[in-house]
Amino acid sequence: MKIELMKITAICLSLGIASMSTGSAEVVISDSFTLSSSRTSGTTINGLTTETGNKTWVTGTNWVLGGSSTNGYITSNANSNSTIAVSFTPSSYSSYGTLITLSADVAYIKSSGSAFFLTLGRASSNVTTNGLLYLKINPYGDTWSLCSGSSTVTGGTLSDYISTYSASTLYNYSISYDTSTKYIDISINGKSVLSDYYFDYTTVFTSGSTSISNLFIYTQYPGSTSQSKIDNFSVSVVPEASSAKLGVLGLGILLLTVLRKRRQ
Repeated sequence: MKIELMKITAICLSLGIASMSTGSAEVVISDSFTLSSSRTSGTTINGLTTETGNKTWVTGTNWVLGGSSTNGYITSNANSNSTIAVSFTPSSYSSYGTLITLSADVAYIKSSGSAFFLTLGRASSNVTTNGLLYLKINPYGDTWSLCSGSSTVTGGTLSDYISTYSASTLYNYSISYDTSTKYIDISINGKSVLSDYYFDYTTVFTSGSTSISNLFIYTQYPGSTSQSKIDNFSVSVVPEASSAKLGVLGLGILLLTVLRKRRQ
């Protein structure tokens, strides 16, 4: 029986490793805003297509390309509120998994009233009306917040994750949401802020559509040219890790049952 159990353990381990390798993130939309002959500095990105995913940018005209051919980004040339959005329907990517991650590198002005919002929305405008889930970063107030509509779900201190904030430095921010389990993960500058945090946004959005249809960054008073920058916009989808683990466990139990029957 010991040998049989060892065999089952070995099989489950190999299957577990296989499930982890097949459960890697699939980048479905991305843009590093590289300049080219069709993407020149000072040109608005509104109407352009993402480098990966073939999505059309819908943005305010104040967000324009900047940098160089080796180091492109987008920057706001006017201190006005606007969105930087792409359409996204989770069901279109269900073959990849249910865990959606929106990520971007952002350098943002540290000024009263200025903030930006990484948003999973039902429309690409007005976070308090259409932001089903969003990560709000307020550099001036030194806060981060997980919000839904006009409600703040939880939050904390930004300097816990960025010890010395610089408005000219790009930091990475990401929010992940599992459409199946409703678990949320947030990271700031490579550090985990929230992990497996449960929240059902339909408790806030009790009327109208509750389906994600747009992913966007809403920018509030971003300053003038080069005072705020965004780079490496990315959307990835990955299978829920716990589902893979449960599958391996279930297979192990099935194998054990079969082996026991053979001994009888």
